[in-house]
Amino acid sequence: MAIEQLVVAFILLLSACLLSAPVARWTHLPHTALLVLIGFAGSELVLLAGYDTGLRADNFQDLVLFVFLPILIFEAAFAIDAKQLIKHLVPILSLAIIGVLLTTIVIGTALYYAIGHPTGFPWHSALIAGVLLAATDPVAVVSQLKSLGAPARLGIMLEGESLFNDATAIVLFSVFVMLATSSNESLSFGSALYEFGRVFIGGCIVGGLLGLVGAWLFQRLKQFATRAQLTLLLAYASFALAEMLFHVSGVMAVLLCGLLVGNLSNLGNQTKTVSQVEEYKQLHQLWDLCGQLANGLLFLLMGVTITLNMFSERYLAILIGICAIIIARAISIPTSLGLARVMRGPVIPFTEQKVMHWGGLRGAITLVLALSLPTDIEGWWTIQSIGYGVVLFTLLIQAPSMPWILRRLGLSQNKH
Repeated sequence: MAIEQLVVAFILLLSACLLSAPVARWTHLPHTALLVLIGFAGSELVLLAGYDTGLRADNFQDLVLFVFLPILIFEAAFAIDAKQLIKHLVPILSLAIIGVLLTTIVIGTALYYAIGHPTGFPWHSALIAGVLLAATDPVAVVSQLKSLGAPARLGIMLEGESLFNDATAIVLFSVFVMLATSSNESLSFGSALYEFGRVFIGGCIVGGLLGLVGAWLFQRLKQFATRAQLTLLLAYASFALAEMLFHVSGVMAVLLCGLLVGNLSNLGNQTKTVSQVEEYKQLHQLWDLCGQLANGLLFLLMGVTITLNMFSERYLAILIGICAIIIARAISIPTSLGLARVMRGPVIPFTEQKVMHWGGLRGAITLVLALSLPTDIEGWWTIQSIGYGVVLFTLLIQAPSMPWILRRLGLSQNKH
């Protein structure tokens, strides 16, 4: 894509993000759903006008992985409360590891046998689709939980689960893609397991070291602008160093780095001056803005890359994917939390488990993985179509129905 086309596309995308928010409030439509609609309608109008935007499916792989993904992961890790996270760490890790594996297997198996096309949609494609749909994004639900006065633990559980299961899913996704595109036929389950462990632990080490150094530097920098620049540098540097230099998981590196910087830099908050506390809030607001911008641009890109053929030709695969995520979630939640209870984790009431089941939305990370799919993977377009269909289902059905479910289960303090 030429630089002129890239600049024009970026201006249009930013304009759409800016103008869509008041329109969403006025029409009472979900903002992300409106962004998808704007992206789709805008791309169709541009094509009808005879202008080639230069946007192609294979343009997005590096863009979403190296530009959007570090922002999304760092923002979520930087904002989460480590004390609450540690308090619920056992069930969260169980959901992020056991839950992701179960979800991937259930969805992959359902897609493989239901689609019934072993050559056009083989096992590796089914598993890639399964892990792509295993990543949750409860941003819209968490904001609803807070506004409706639901138990605070629910928000922490959903946020913590999303943060860690996104990381696990992305690492698994990269391993599955490597296996699917590798010409080495001798690759086995053992080698895949070793590769997963290598990139996962290696990413943790890189992120942990950079996070400790970053937190130390953060305490010594006094100006807001330099602290903000440091966090931005750490988000991209941790991802780039892990991926490009050490060939380990950039996602785990960003996650650990964001957690350490976000929480270690805030130690001793009770001794800080009012201006320092306010500056720290402003930094979180800045990262919240970056996260919203990256999230909005992703949904716009989803709309740009959507075609009507996805739904006319792949509607059965999309319906199978939607049914599969509901079934997989119903299996993974009680299983993971049951194992966590055996390991002396806290008891999560069944009513809250129901909210977690329905609140496991698919959003930005699913889009990142769908947009980053190599086009030489068998059935890549089917996988992307399923991912898009499931994201639209969660945006238009699951998220809007959450207030009703919370009231129905008696978990909302706001009765209106």
